[in-house]
Amino acid sequence: MSKNFDYTGIYDARNNGFSWSSTTNRHDPQAGLCTHLCSKFRNAQDISTNFTFIQLCQVMCLYLYHIKLKEKTDSDNIKSYCKCFHYQLKKNLLKKFGSKINTTKEYYYEMINNSVDNSQKIISKICENHDINVGEDTFKILENLDNICDLIKEFYTPHNRDLSRVERFEQNMERLEKYKDTMNESLYKELEKVFQIYKGYLTSWRDCGYGKFVLQYFKNKWKNRNTFRDRGTSASTGISTIAEKSISTGTDTRTEASAITGTRFILGTTSGIVFLSFFNYNNYFYFYTSYGSFLQPRVRKLKRFNKKKRYHQKLMDTFHDTHHNLNYNDYRISYASAD
Repeated sequence: MSKNFDYTGIYDARNNGFSWSSTTNRHDPQAGLCTHLCSKFRNAQDISTNFTFIQLCQVMCLYLYHIKLKEKTDSDNIKSYCKCFHYQLKKNLLKKFGSKINTTKEYYYEMINNSVDNSQKIISKICENHDINVGEDTFKILENLDNICDLIKEFYTPHNRDLSRVERFEQNMERLEKYKDTMNESLYKELEKVFQIYKGYLTSWRDCGYGKFVLQYFKNKWKNRNTFRDRGTSASTGISTIAEKSISTGTDTRTEASAITGTRFILGTTSGIVFLSFFNYNNYFYFYTSYGSFLQPRVRKLKRFNKKKRYHQKLMDTFHDTHHNLNYNDYRISYASAD
Protein backbone atom coordinates (compact mmCIF):
# COMPACT_ATOMS: atom_id res chain seq x y z
CA MET A 1 0.00 0.00 0.00
CA SER A 2 1.07 3.59 -0.68
CA LYS A 3 0.83 4.37 3.06
CA ASN A 4 3.91 2.23 3.67
CA PHE A 5 5.96 3.77 0.87
CA ASP A 6 8.63 6.25 1.92
CA TYR A 7 8.43 9.25 -0.42
CA THR A 8 11.23 11.17 1.27
CA GLY A 9 13.38 13.07 -1.24
CA ILE A 10 11.45 11.86 -4.30
CA TYR A 11 10.76 15.39 -5.59
CA ASP A 12 14.41 16.44 -5.43
CA ALA A 13 15.53 13.14 -6.98
CA ARG A 14 13.16 13.74 -9.89
CA ASN A 15 14.38 17.28 -10.54
CA ASN A 16 18.04 17.26 -9.59
CA GLY A 17 19.76 18.17 -12.85
CA PHE A 18 18.58 15.34 -15.09
CA SER A 19 16.53 15.61 -18.29
CA TRP A 20 13.82 12.96 -18.62
CA SER A 21 13.02 13.84 -22.21
CA SER A 22 13.71 10.98 -24.62
CA THR A 23 14.32 13.48 -27.43
CA THR A 24 17.04 15.46 -25.67
CA ASN A 25 20.23 15.71 -27.70
CA ARG A 26 22.62 14.15 -25.19
CA HIS A 27 26.37 14.61 -25.24
CA ASP A 28 26.93 12.23 -22.35
CA PRO A 29 29.77 9.82 -23.24
CA GLN A 30 27.60 7.00 -21.85
CA ALA A 31 24.73 7.70 -24.29
CA GLY A 32 26.12 5.52 -27.08
CA LEU A 33 26.88 2.67 -24.66
CA CYS A 34 23.36 2.85 -23.19
CA THR A 35 21.84 2.65 -26.67
CA HIS A 36 23.93 -0.45 -27.38
CA LEU A 37 23.05 -2.15 -24.07
CA CYS A 38 19.35 -1.33 -24.44
CA SER A 39 19.34 -2.83 -27.92
CA LYS A 40 20.65 -6.10 -26.48
CA PHE A 41 18.05 -6.02 -23.70
CA ARG A 42 15.26 -5.39 -26.22
CA ASN A 43 16.32 -8.41 -28.26
CA ALA A 44 16.45 -10.58 -25.13
CA GLN A 45 12.92 -9.47 -24.19
CA ASP A 46 11.70 -10.28 -27.71
CA ILE A 47 10.29 -6.80 -28.15
CA SER A 48 9.59 -5.98 -31.79
CA THR A 49 11.87 -3.44 -33.42
CA ASN A 50 10.85 -0.21 -31.75
CA PHE A 51 13.10 2.82 -31.62
CA THR A 52 10.93 4.41 -28.91
CA PHE A 53 11.79 1.53 -26.58
CA ILE A 54 15.51 2.13 -27.20
CA GLN A 55 15.11 5.86 -26.52
CA LEU A 56 13.27 5.36 -23.24
CA CYS A 57 15.57 2.57 -22.12
CA GLN A 58 18.53 4.83 -22.85
CA VAL A 59 17.05 7.49 -20.55
CA MET A 60 16.70 4.93 -17.76
CA CYS A 61 20.25 3.69 -18.31
CA LEU A 62 21.63 7.24 -18.23
CA TYR A 63 19.72 8.02 -15.05
CA LEU A 64 21.51 5.13 -13.36
CA TYR A 65 24.84 6.70 -14.36
CA HIS A 66 23.49 10.01 -13.07
CA ILE A 67 22.87 8.30 -9.71
CA LYS A 68 26.45 6.99 -9.70
CA LEU A 69 27.69 10.57 -10.02
CA LYS A 70 25.40 11.67 -7.18
CA GLU A 71 26.88 8.92 -5.03
CA LYS A 72 29.96 11.10 -4.64
CA THR A 73 28.13 14.28 -3.62
CA ASP A 74 24.73 13.17 -2.31
CA SER A 75 25.25 9.67 -0.96
CA ASP A 76 22.62 10.02 1.78
CA ASN A 77 19.85 10.28 -0.80
CA ILE A 78 20.78 7.43 -3.16
CA LYS A 79 17.72 5.45 -2.09
CA SER A 80 15.48 8.38 -3.06
CA TYR A 81 17.09 8.41 -6.51
CA CYS A 82 16.52 4.67 -6.82
CA LYS A 83 12.84 5.06 -5.88
CA CYS A 84 12.53 7.59 -8.67
CA PHE A 85 14.26 5.14 -11.02
CA HIS A 86 11.82 2.33 -10.18
CA TYR A 87 8.82 4.60 -10.77
CA GLN A 88 10.17 5.78 -14.13
CA LEU A 89 11.02 2.19 -15.08
CA LYS A 90 7.42 1.16 -14.48
CA LYS A 91 6.05 4.20 -16.31
CA ASN A 92 8.32 4.21 -19.36
CA LEU A 93 9.04 0.53 -20.02
CA LEU A 94 6.98 -1.93 -18.00
CA LYS A 95 3.59 -0.30 -18.60
CA LYS A 96 4.20 0.95 -22.14
CA PHE A 97 5.67 -2.17 -23.67
CA GLY A 98 4.35 -4.94 -21.43
CA SER A 99 6.22 -7.88 -19.99
CA LYS A 100 5.72 -11.23 -18.32
CA ILE A 101 7.57 -9.66 -15.39
CA ASN A 102 5.30 -8.02 -12.82
CA THR A 103 7.64 -6.00 -10.61
CA THR A 104 10.20 -3.31 -11.34
CA LYS A 105 12.73 -5.14 -9.18
CA GLU A 106 12.57 -8.21 -11.42
CA TYR A 107 12.51 -6.07 -14.55
CA TYR A 108 15.62 -4.21 -13.44
CA TYR A 109 17.32 -7.54 -12.74
CA GLU A 110 16.52 -8.64 -16.31
CA MET A 111 17.90 -5.37 -17.66
CA ILE A 112 21.20 -5.96 -15.91
CA ASN A 113 21.59 -9.60 -16.92
CA ASN A 114 20.38 -9.30 -20.51
CA SER A 115 22.44 -6.29 -21.50
CA VAL A 116 25.90 -7.83 -21.12
CA ASP A 117 28.05 -7.33 -24.20
CA ASN A 118 31.36 -8.90 -25.21
CA SER A 119 33.33 -6.38 -23.18
CA GLN A 120 31.25 -7.24 -20.08
CA LYS A 121 29.69 -3.78 -20.01
CA ILE A 122 26.30 -3.84 -18.32
CA ILE A 123 23.55 -1.46 -17.23
CA SER A 124 24.54 -0.05 -13.84
CA LYS A 125 23.70 -2.10 -10.73
CA ILE A 126 23.67 0.90 -8.40
CA CYS A 127 20.02 0.40 -7.36
CA GLU A 128 20.18 -3.38 -7.17
CA ASN A 129 20.36 -3.57 -3.37
CA HIS A 130 17.42 -1.25 -2.74
CA ASP A 131 14.28 -3.33 -2.34
CA ILE A 132 11.67 -1.02 -3.82
CA ASN A 133 8.17 -1.98 -4.85
CA VAL A 134 6.03 0.61 -6.62
CA GLY A 135 2.43 -0.56 -6.16
CA GLU A 136 -0.49 0.77 -8.20
CA ASP A 137 -1.64 3.39 -5.68
CA THR A 138 1.93 4.53 -5.19
CA PHE A 139 2.41 4.65 -8.95
CA LYS A 140 -0.66 6.88 -9.43
CA ILE A 141 0.49 9.23 -6.69
CA LEU A 142 3.96 9.47 -8.21
CA GLU A 143 2.46 9.93 -11.66
CA ASN A 144 0.52 13.01 -10.55
CA LEU A 145 3.56 14.36 -8.75
CA ASP A 146 5.59 13.70 -11.91
CA ASN A 147 3.07 15.66 -13.99
CA ILE A 148 3.37 18.60 -11.60
CA CYS A 149 7.17 18.48 -11.86
CA ASP A 150 6.89 18.71 -15.65
CA LEU A 151 4.60 21.74 -15.36
CA ILE A 152 6.93 23.48 -12.90
CA LYS A 153 9.71 23.09 -15.45
CA GLU A 154 7.48 24.45 -18.22
CA PHE A 155 6.60 27.49 -16.08
CA TYR A 156 10.26 28.54 -16.14
CA THR A 157 9.46 29.84 -19.63
CA PRO A 158 7.15 32.89 -19.23
CA HIS A 159 4.95 32.27 -22.29
CA ASN A 160 4.05 28.84 -20.85
CA ARG A 161 2.31 30.50 -17.90
CA ASP A 162 -1.16 30.01 -19.31
CA LEU A 163 -4.54 28.96 -17.97
CA SER A 164 -4.43 25.48 -19.49
CA ARG A 165 -1.24 24.57 -17.60
CA VAL A 166 -2.43 26.15 -14.35
CA GLU A 167 -5.61 24.09 -14.56
CA ARG A 168 -3.60 20.92 -15.17
CA PHE A 169 -1.43 21.76 -12.14
CA GLU A 170 -4.53 22.15 -9.97
CA GLN A 171 -6.16 19.02 -11.41
CA ASN A 172 -3.13 16.95 -10.43
CA MET A 173 -3.29 18.38 -6.90
CA GLU A 174 -7.00 17.50 -6.80
CA ARG A 175 -6.20 13.91 -7.76
CA LEU A 176 -3.48 13.71 -5.14
CA GLU A 177 -5.88 14.97 -2.49
CA LYS A 178 -8.14 11.98 -3.15
CA TYR A 179 -5.43 9.76 -1.64
CA LYS A 180 -5.49 11.62 1.69
CA ASP A 181 -6.63 8.49 3.54
CA THR A 182 -3.52 6.60 2.46
CA MET A 183 -1.05 9.47 2.69
CA ASN A 184 1.78 9.32 5.16
CA GLU A 185 3.91 12.12 6.54
CA SER A 186 6.71 11.59 4.02
CA LEU A 187 4.29 12.19 1.13
CA TYR A 188 2.83 15.30 2.74
CA LYS A 189 6.33 16.75 2.99
CA GLU A 190 6.96 16.17 -0.72
CA LEU A 191 3.56 17.60 -1.69
CA GLU A 192 4.25 20.63 0.45
CA LYS A 193 7.29 21.40 -1.69
CA VAL A 194 5.25 21.63 -4.90
CA PHE A 195 2.37 23.40 -3.15
CA GLN A 196 4.64 26.19 -1.91
CA ILE A 197 5.98 26.60 -5.44
CA TYR A 198 2.35 26.98 -6.57
CA LYS A 199 1.73 29.58 -3.86
CA GLY A 200 4.86 31.43 -4.93
CA TYR A 201 3.37 31.99 -8.38
CA LEU A 202 0.71 34.23 -6.78
CA THR A 203 3.38 36.84 -6.11
CA SER A 204 6.17 36.13 -8.61
CA TRP A 205 3.82 36.16 -11.61
CA ARG A 206 2.54 39.65 -10.86
CA ASP A 207 5.54 41.07 -12.69
CA CYS A 208 5.12 38.72 -15.67
CA GLY A 209 3.01 39.86 -18.61
CA TYR A 210 1.88 36.30 -19.29
CA GLY A 211 1.43 35.09 -15.72
CA LYS A 212 -0.27 38.23 -14.42
CA PHE A 213 -3.29 37.68 -16.63
CA VAL A 214 -3.76 34.08 -15.39
CA LEU A 215 -3.62 34.87 -11.65
CA GLN A 216 -7.33 35.73 -11.55
CA TYR A 217 -8.15 32.14 -12.56
CA PHE A 218 -6.30 30.41 -9.71
CA LYS A 219 -8.83 28.44 -7.65
CA ASN A 220 -9.72 29.83 -4.24
CA LYS A 221 -9.57 26.28 -2.90
CA TRP A 222 -5.79 26.26 -3.37
CA LYS A 223 -5.01 29.96 -3.36
CA ASN A 224 -6.35 30.49 0.16
CA ARG A 225 -4.63 27.54 1.84
CA ASN A 226 -1.55 27.85 3.98
CA THR A 227 -0.40 24.29 3.31
CA PHE A 228 -1.39 21.43 1.03
CA ARG A 229 -3.53 19.70 3.65
CA ASP A 230 -4.67 22.81 5.52
CA ARG A 231 -8.21 23.72 4.50
CA GLY A 232 -8.15 26.95 6.44
CA THR A 233 -7.70 30.28 4.70
CA SER A 234 -4.48 32.21 4.53
CA ALA A 235 -3.99 35.95 4.48
CA SER A 236 -5.33 37.66 1.41
CA THR A 237 -2.99 37.65 -1.56
CA GLY A 238 -4.55 40.81 -2.95
CA ILE A 239 -5.65 38.96 -6.06
CA SER A 240 -9.33 38.83 -6.89
CA THR A 241 -10.15 35.66 -8.73
CA ILE A 242 -13.01 35.05 -11.13
CA ALA A 243 -14.55 32.74 -8.53
CA GLU A 244 -14.47 35.48 -5.88
CA LYS A 245 -16.17 37.92 -8.22
CA SER A 246 -18.84 35.33 -8.97
CA ILE A 247 -19.69 34.73 -5.30
CA SER A 248 -21.09 38.24 -4.88
CA THR A 249 -23.56 37.61 -7.70
CA GLY A 250 -24.56 34.15 -6.51
CA THR A 251 -22.87 32.32 -9.38
CA ASP A 252 -20.21 29.65 -9.23
CA THR A 253 -18.34 29.57 -12.50
CA ARG A 254 -14.72 29.21 -13.47
CA THR A 255 -14.05 30.91 -16.77
CA GLU A 256 -11.56 29.18 -19.04
CA ALA A 257 -9.22 30.81 -21.53
CA SER A 258 -11.66 30.35 -24.35
CA ALA A 259 -14.22 32.31 -22.33
CA ILE A 260 -12.18 35.46 -22.87
CA THR A 261 -12.86 35.20 -26.58
CA GLY A 262 -16.42 34.23 -25.79
CA THR A 263 -16.85 37.30 -23.62
CA ARG A 264 -15.65 39.53 -26.44
CA PHE A 265 -18.08 37.84 -28.78
CA ILE A 266 -20.93 38.33 -26.30
CA LEU A 267 -20.04 41.99 -25.84
CA GLY A 268 -19.98 42.49 -29.59
CA THR A 269 -23.26 40.65 -30.00
CA THR A 270 -24.82 42.63 -27.17
CA SER A 271 -23.73 45.89 -28.79
CA GLY A 272 -25.33 44.77 -32.03
CA ILE A 273 -28.54 43.82 -30.27
CA VAL A 274 -28.66 47.17 -28.45
CA PHE A 275 -28.13 49.01 -31.73
CA LEU A 276 -30.88 47.06 -33.53
CA SER A 277 -33.22 47.48 -30.58
CA PHE A 278 -32.59 51.23 -30.58
CA PHE A 279 -33.18 51.35 -34.34
CA ASN A 280 -36.46 49.43 -34.08
CA TYR A 281 -37.47 51.50 -31.06
CA ASN A 282 -37.04 54.72 -33.04
CA ASN A 283 -38.95 53.30 -36.01
CA TYR A 284 -41.82 52.36 -33.74
CA PHE A 285 -42.01 55.86 -32.29
CA TYR A 286 -41.63 57.42 -35.71
CA PHE A 287 -44.40 55.50 -37.48
CA TYR A 288 -46.86 54.51 -34.78
CA THR A 289 -46.98 57.17 -32.07
CA SER A 290 -47.98 60.81 -31.69
CA TYR A 291 -44.29 61.52 -31.31
CA GLY A 292 -43.88 60.20 -34.86
CA SER A 293 -46.77 62.41 -36.05
CA PHE A 294 -45.01 65.36 -34.52
CA LEU A 295 -41.73 64.55 -36.29
CA GLN A 296 -43.00 63.55 -39.75
CA PRO A 297 -43.90 67.07 -41.12
CA ARG A 298 -40.58 68.43 -39.91
CA VAL A 299 -38.65 65.53 -41.42
CA ARG A 300 -40.46 65.99 -44.77
CA LYS A 301 -39.70 69.71 -44.66
CA LEU A 302 -36.01 68.98 -44.02
CA LYS A 303 -35.92 66.49 -46.90
CA ARG A 304 -37.46 69.09 -49.28
CA PHE A 305 -34.90 71.65 -48.17
CA ASN A 306 -32.00 69.24 -48.80
CA LYS A 307 -33.45 68.34 -52.21
CA LYS A 308 -33.68 72.01 -53.24
CA LYS A 309 -30.15 72.59 -51.99
CA ARG A 310 -28.81 69.73 -54.12
CA TYR A 311 -30.75 71.06 -57.16
CA HIS A 312 -29.35 74.55 -56.63
CA GLN A 313 -25.82 73.12 -56.39
CA LYS A 314 -26.28 71.31 -59.71
CA LEU A 315 -27.38 74.56 -61.40
CA MET A 316 -24.30 76.33 -60.05
CA ASP A 317 -22.03 73.52 -61.28
CA THR A 318 -23.65 73.67 -64.76
CA PHE A 319 -23.18 77.45 -64.93
CA HIS A 320 -19.54 77.12 -63.90
CA ASP A 321 -18.83 74.47 -66.56
CA THR A 322 -20.54 76.52 -69.31
CA HIS A 323 -18.70 79.68 -68.32
CA HIS A 324 -15.39 77.82 -68.28
CA ASN A 325 -15.98 76.30 -71.73
CA LEU A 326 -16.93 79.68 -73.28
CA ASN A 327 -13.79 81.33 -71.95
CA TYR A 328 -11.68 78.43 -73.11
CA ASN A 329 -13.14 78.61 -76.66
CA ASP A 330 -12.59 82.40 -76.81
CA TYR A 331 -8.99 81.83 -75.80
CA ARG A 332 -8.53 79.26 -78.56
CA ILE A 333 -10.02 81.64 -81.19
CA SER A 334 -7.72 84.46 -80.07
CA TYR A 335 -4.72 82.16 -80.15
CA ALA A 336 -5.60 80.99 -83.70
CA SER A 337 -5.99 84.60 -84.92
CA ALA A 338 -2.57 85.46 -83.58
CA ASP A 339 -1.06 82.64 -85.61
